[in-house]
Amino acid sequence: GNSVSVVDLKTHAEKKIASADFAYPQGIIFTPDGRRALVTSEQSKKIMVLDAVADQVLRVIDTDQAGVHMAVINKAGTWAFFTNRDSNIVSYMNLRDYRIVTNVPVGEGDEGIALSPDEKEIWVGDRDVATVSIVDVATRRRVASVPAGPSPVRVAFKPDGKHVLVPDRQANDLRVYEA
Repeated sequence: GNSVSVVDLKTHAEKKIASADFAYPQGIIFTPDGRRALVTSEQSKKIMVLDAVADQVLRVIDTDQAGVHMAVINKAGTWAFFTNRDSNIVSYMNLRDYRIVTNVPVGEGDEGIALSPDEKEIWVGDRDVATVSIVDVATRRRVASVPAGPSPVRVAFKPDGKHVLVPDRQANDLRVYEA
């Protein structure tokens, strides 16, 4: 669709934020202070910045990357990282000026993304090539690619950062990696 629903958890009232730029909104992530939300739009190649207090669109950013999909934000709320599953790219966005500063090539069909608790690595599920890419945040390079199940679609670190969980939608299993 072309909207994002905001639901009041006490009253269950729904408010829709609509925009033609939303063309199939996919990932939603909040800044640590809860004041902003970033929404990816897979079809429009855009990222919307929402005011999560006033429930309105603040800014629309063109990414020039196909399939803008999932996102993570660092603890300080200064950087966001996005997968672009049809471009095979992880984008780095500076949240001070909402500018994409670099694109890092990863495996084909990158979809799920997780930032390690120490914020040194990004792990990405490459669903089209059955791998997980590991990106060094500081050097902005893919430093490893490890085998995965046939369709690794999401990635999550355990809070201690020692293990990474990767569910696979085709194999119907959960793979656990030592970070």
